[in-house]
Amino acid sequence: MNSNSPHTPYFDRITWDWLKVLGSNGVQLLFSFLSGLLLARLLNLEHYGLFNMIVSFAAVAGAVSEFGLTASASYHLPQKLKSSFKQALELGKVYFWLRVGYAALFTAIIGGFAFLLVPLYPSLEISVAIIQLAALAILANAVNDSVKTFHQVDARFDRYSYLIIAGAAVTLLFTAILAIGNWLNLTTAVFFLLIIKEMAMVLLGYYWMSSAWALAFPAWTELKKGWKTLTRSGIWIWLANIIEKLGIRLDLLVIPLWLSGWKLGVYALAFNLARRLSTVNHNLYTVVLPRTSQLETVDKRQDFIIKSLWRSCLVSLAIFAVILLADPLIPFVYGPSFDFSITIFRGLAAIVILEVFTTPFLLLFHALQRENEKTIYETIKTTTLILLILMLLPEYGLGGLVLGRFAATFLSSLYALSRTRNYW
Repeated sequence: MNSNSPHTPYFDRITWDWLKVLGSNGVQLLFSFLSGLLLARLLNLEHYGLFNMIVSFAAVAGAVSEFGLTASASYHLPQKLKSSFKQALELGKVYFWLRVGYAALFTAIIGGFAFLLVPLYPSLEISVAIIQLAALAILANAVNDSVKTFHQVDARFDRYSYLIIAGAAVTLLFTAILAIGNWLNLTTAVFFLLIIKEMAMVLLGYYWMSSAWALAFPAWTELKKGWKTLTRSGIWIWLANIIEKLGIRLDLLVIPLWLSGWKLGVYALAFNLARRLSTVNHNLYTVVLPRTSQLETVDKRQDFIIKSLWRSCLVSLAIFAVILLADPLIPFVYGPSFDFSITIFRGLAAIVILEVFTTPFLLLFHALQRENEKTIYETIKTTTLILLILMLLPEYGLGGLVLGRFAATFLSSLYALSRTRNYW
């Protein structure tokens, strides 16, 4: 432990790195709030919902094209760095080019067959061009994510934090320019906020990246060797990520199948606010994931769980305060058309609290190299959600959807707890 760091038994290195990333989120959440406010105010309810449905489509499709490479690289690269930077560098090259190559292939496939997706939503104003832009967003996001992964592996969470802030600032800047110029519509929002912004962050992330990470195309033998290393555990992570993204984003993809476009917009606002709360949990996951390889003994895992649950309590208290303030703030800030979002947001925020307490046990799956267990967890969660959506959404609308999501999350959390209780 660094003697210059003011650590206590409860404020260990993980907590301080998490707080460092979390501190940047105060600014990042402010920027995201302002850009989201402009979108909600200036786009009509249906277009606001459609924009968020496109974001969800790109996220799910991006998970399919990712093949679990990022999480696998986050686990294997720190191990390689302990023994040989040269080996870590070669594996890093393989990771980068596989990640970008898979995304480019998937982008081409979706762009070429976009015309087959349009008829799925006849009641929405969606076009082939919009879907093709969403496909390009997959590639842009893949390049950005791959660059940020190297900051994560180097444990440069200061620069990682700056990238988070810069991404939100660029999004706000583009949104404000479009709004001031009266150019903000569905097409320009997708192009500038999902594609151009991502590429701007690639340039900044690469500029800040350590020069030791030279990302020249690897030799063929290293490519094959690295592919085996990354996909051996990555295949389970890939399946888990796909199911996880579906579990998170499925709502926005299926609501228009039964409900009107304005209800999609109402739900989209509540969904976005809840997901911003969950960024706190996601940042903790980002900080801890590279360190899971160090949880080799029961004592270390037990210490990790105790401190993680303590952090979860702090996060949950903050989220509960936001839940209480939802009623006066949402209609005041976003307008009376979003009154229906209040109850939905409160239900989704309660689900975020449950996820916060579940995350430490999910991280143990990585520490134990039992990625298949996380896949089973996500499968239980998403399968239950799909079944409950089919049962509750057509009959009870958005309220049934929130209830089904809570039940699915609770059931899968019980599985995660039961499968890890003997290892800490």
